Amino acid sequence: MSTNFAHLRPYDEQLFRLGSLAERYFPEDPNTALLKLRQLGELLAQQVASRFGLELRIEESQQLLLRRLEAEGCPPTFRSDRRCTPGHPP
Repeated sequence: MSTNFAHLRPYDEQLFRLGSLAERYFPEDPNTALLKLRQLGELLAQQVASRFGLELRIEESQQLLLRRLEAEGCPPTFRSDRRCTPGHPP
């Protein structure tokens, strides 16, 4: 099965699996696809925080984690309020 998330596999099998499942469920079950994408985003933010030495807090929401990442400058070009559109990078 070809997937748009294959590039994640060498780095983290769980990220790859969540992305691939989202892609698979998209045509017949968009709600499940969105849930998998949310899980992928949450895991990715947690991994970024961990790699930059930030302590993960169980009670912390995804929004607060993203704000903390931005406040800490992790990574330096991270902006939680920016949106990407095709052909127009942040």
